[in-house]
Amino acid sequence: MAVVLGAESQLASLMLSWRGVLLLLLPIAGQLALTSGRSRDPGDVTEYCVIGAGPAGLQMGYLLKRAGRDHVLLERDASPGSFFKKYPRHRTLISINKQHTGKVNREFNERHDWNSLLSDDPSLVFRRYSSEFFPHADAMVEYLRDFQRKTGLNVRYGVNVTRVERAHRDMLLLQTSAGVLGCRYVIVATGLWQPNKPAISGHEHIQHYDQVAVDPERFRGQNVLILGRGNAAFETASNISGHTNLVHMVARSRARLAWSTHYVGDLRAINNNLLDTYQLKSLDGLLETDIEEIRLVRHEGRIHVRPAVWWSREPRAHTVHHALVTSLNRTANGSDACSAARDVCAAPPPGAAQTKQTGGAELQDNFSMRDGYDAVVGCLGFKFDFSIFDSATSPGTTSAHAKFPAVKADWGSPVSPGLYFAGVASHALDFRRSAGGFIHGFRYTARALHRILEWRNHRSAWPATLWPLAELVNVVVRRLNTAAGPYQMFSVLCDIIVFQKSRGGFLLVPEFPVALLHRFTETTGHTADQLLVLSLEYGDDFSGPEQDTFRWDRAVSDPLHADKSNFLHPVMYFYQHPPTEVDMMLKPTGRALPTATLIHHVLEDFLTDWTARRSHVLPLRRFLEACMARDLRHFRRASCLRHALTTGRRPLMCS
Repeated sequence: MAVVLGAESQLASLMLSWRGVLLLLLPIAGQLALTSGRSRDPGDVTEYCVIGAGPAGLQMGYLLKRAGRDHVLLERDASPGSFFKKYPRHRTLISINKQHTGKVNREFNERHDWNSLLSDDPSLVFRRYSSEFFPHADAMVEYLRDFQRKTGLNVRYGVNVTRVERAHRDMLLLQTSAGVLGCRYVIVATGLWQPNKPAISGHEHIQHYDQVAVDPERFRGQNVLILGRGNAAFETASNISGHTNLVHMVARSRARLAWSTHYVGDLRAINNNLLDTYQLKSLDGLLETDIEEIRLVRHEGRIHVRPAVWWSREPRAHTVHHALVTSLNRTANGSDACSAARDVCAAPPPGAAQTKQTGGAELQDNFSMRDGYDAVVGCLGFKFDFSIFDSATSPGTTSAHAKFPAVKADWGSPVSPGLYFAGVASHALDFRRSAGGFIHGFRYTARALHRILEWRNHRSAWPATLWPLAELVNVVVRRLNTAAGPYQMFSVLCDIIVFQKSRGGFLLVPEFPVALLHRFTETTGHTADQLLVLSLEYGDDFSGPEQDTFRWDRAVSDPLHADKSNFLHPVMYFYQHPPTEVDMMLKPTGRALPTATLIHHVLEDFLTDWTARRSHVLPLRRFLEACMARDLRHFRRASCLRHALTTGRRPLMCS
């Protein structure tokens, strides 16, 4: 009994001692928890946090400030537009800076100003900063600095956002170099700034675009191979070609010329000198092969191109690339004794399926790249930085556009509510279809995103103008000839004319994203009984790398065949009832809009001036009359009375 009592006493004593330790540790643990909580506690929550103070970030900041919204821009650099401090490397922009148009309408002039941001300050137009048609990148840096300073935007410089996390349903947390920031809505406007550097075998021999020397003297008398076929690659070639022995350029696909594709991100004429020197037999040349299917080896002071994993599969492409890699495969498989001097082959891994052996121990003696290169330059574009997202907030990518984040039609994240994208980061929506990856395009998509957020979060309806029906033809003609947003973001942003039974007139809703047409009311705050969409489009078979846009029959001049127009021209879609989500899902392949009740093409015009009375306005008026089932002609008083007595109905437009 005494032993038991002793055990109980010891147990009690032990429990008391543990209790004491816990009591001692609790304050410490509480302090640690408090400290930990403080490190993640955002304090005051900011309504809108914009990551990045480049052109898209500044545009969003301006719109938020003008609307009086609580916001902050976070920029890791010491000033705005840090991308343009380094890129393009050779400092000439490819964005048009047209000084004169012969017009005084400000919105019309925006059609030909590819560098200015939208603002109410007439001094903040880019032509005041450069008179060059293709301006120097330093002028863009200066312009963006002045834009931030003159508009007084709330930018916190030197703040690097390292992580975007979900705090709870209504708040996102930004882990930054300056602490934690809580945000109700986050708009990512960081652009694409990470150079694409695929880890091919021999990548250590590549000088990449972000580091390659810009002094052409460094390449004097050299054979140079450039990997890539975009504007950066051709810009680099143009810079050095006057000093090199030769420049060869390798990429997976053929050159995509902007004048054929009508996509401003494709190869521009200002950079395409190498096409001349290639086709005019001056030693330079272009070849097609998949970069991931080659390897680079150094031998006797030069860098040579060899097939990557020749035993694994046949080449993916069937162009010059197929012949290139197939010839290398044949060389590699034609003899058990590989050419050590040329490093032609390597032993396949155990169990690897070998390609057909055809004989021949050496490279074909006419192999295009047989002489090797003194330098290899990688100009393979840029990609989005996904590292700032955790697993819960990462938007992922689309299979077609892996370098961009996946984005919904409202520029929002598909997985994280409250997370949006602006500028180049949102270009997956219209990549190679429109200009959303460039200032003259995304300044309008940023404004559309802002208008979506204004209605969604603050019940401020999309700006719209109410007009009497008598002005329908005039308003349509005016918008077709001056509207800048639909002109630059063709087939993506369109003007919408709304007809409501409760009103005798119509509403003009500008620059609406047509991909959201089935959600028009919930996006704009305006109800609609009937819709008329004013779009600008190219002809069906007039855009593409294979198209001859200079062919003899490239233009149509007969209004009866306006639907065959090729160049950018207005197309109008009338919907008796607003399209549904099912209608949008079933829209014809390659079309931005579902099948309409009535469609009208306005004849293309060499001057992009759709005001010709018989060719443009008369067919347009008759189309609108068919939509409205109303006579839209203007009548004098006597004609009006005669018409009323004859038909029993007073015309709409009687003076």
